[in-house]
Amino acid sequence: MTGFGPSKNPEAQKSALKRQVRIDVDLLFQEALRHQHNGHLLSAETAYEKIIKSGYLHSVVFLNLADICQETGRLRKAISRCKQAVSLSPDLFDARMKLGALYKDIGDLDQSRNEIMRALSLEPNSPCALLNIMSVYRLNDIPGLKSHAFGLISRNSDIIYDLNFVEFLSSLGAGFCEDVLQSLDDSVASREA
Repeated sequence: MTGFGPSKNPEAQKSALKRQVRIDVDLLFQEALRHQHNGHLLSAETAYEKIIKSGYLHSVVFLNLADICQETGRLRKAISRCKQAVSLSPDLFDARMKLGALYKDIGDLDQSRNEIMRALSLEPNSPCALLNIMSVYRLNDIPGLKSHAFGLISRNSDIIYDLNFVEFLSSLGAGFCEDVLQSLDDSVASREA
């Protein structure tokens, strides 16, 4: 006769342990988010660190840690955490944008530009990325950025209502804004004909 005690099967025990770790990680993550939302950054950071120590590595955990480090003035640590997020999810637009912003904050404009350009390559229709690149661009970037703007408008004329895009256009100069508006008018006229 068998009892109802713990299973003697090692695979079943491993599976049960993994389920328990997953539940613990989920609870820790919810706790960390609650602390972070309420402004208890040290408690949130501690909870995120416990998640990492459990072996659960997820880009969101590292991005949230980067936010905490940035808010508490530890920019180099924020960069390190953001790099960890990028290493886990290289195609994560938000991580690339944050990394670009952090590099800009420490004065490394070349690294900032590189990360924002990577973000722009991930989401070419992002007015936010276009606007942010304008704070760290090189002169030889301007023709490509102008071409990119024309391409965006040809694909989606409603983008001119996005304030980030409008600010991006205005940073390229009045003459370019006029060219874009003329291009938009020409595009609308050709569709109507």
